[in-house]
Amino acid sequence: MEDNSSPENVFISINVDKPIGSTSEVKMRSLDESPVGTWQHWLEKRPYNCSGRCPVCQVRMEAKNVDPDYKAKYSMGYRNFLNVLDLSDSEPKVKVFAFGNSISKQLLTLVTRKGEGDYRKFDFTIQKRRTGPTDMNVEYMVIFEDLRPLTKEETLLAETKHDLNQYVQPATNEQLKSVAAGVVPSTPSNTTEDQSDKVTKQDLLVFKALCEVHGLEPAHFGVDMNNPPAKKIVDRLIADLKSETK
Repeated sequence: MEDNSSPENVFISINVDKPIGSTSEVKMRSLDESPVGTWQHWLEKRPYNCSGRCPVCQVRMEAKNVDPDYKAKYSMGYRNFLNVLDLSDSEPKVKVFAFGNSISKQLLTLVTRKGEGDYRKFDFTIQKRRTGPTDMNVEYMVIFEDLRPLTKEETLLAETKHDLNQYVQPATNEQLKSVAAGVVPSTPSNTTEDQSDKVTKQDLLVFKALCEVHGLEPAHFGVDMNNPPAKKIVDRLIADLKSETK
């Protein structure tokens, strides 16, 4: 069974080849009127969501006055999250699109000009282009595709959106104190990379729909939809129900 909870299946990924000038793109459609977002501090290539004037912010502000390299030592940036339909394949899939300032500015321009302030009104493509030898040497272009209503199938898929709040929850004060000291926290960051073991709204909707196909209720499996079991249990039930459907 495909692991729909793994980061590569939850998040839009745009991979581009190493040769300079190579491009890759993904066509998508926002399912949210607007994105949610958070400031993130980075340490050893891991993000930690800022809680607002947190320990890292304090150390960063102090370093600003004495260290010209403070931005590199205390790297931070704003991250946006949108539920989108991945339209790059023949079968649309609900995924999360995480993006930074470069894409945000371009996308907001399209939203203003084409979407009347609503991110959900149009299809768009994100193109990624290699500009140099390192992973950081890339640039993005946001391309308007089509202003159209969703199909019936896409409208149904929109009901299985991911809970984006989990990606903007601030890190704990203990974690942020460790980051401020330049020490990787002993507990994991509570950001996008650490959600793969959690049952999602989409998992539960798929499970419920499969139950209905077989004339069953989640309660027949001892599942309380308001207090669901671990994701691995729900995944196993989904796999069993799918096998019975074939």
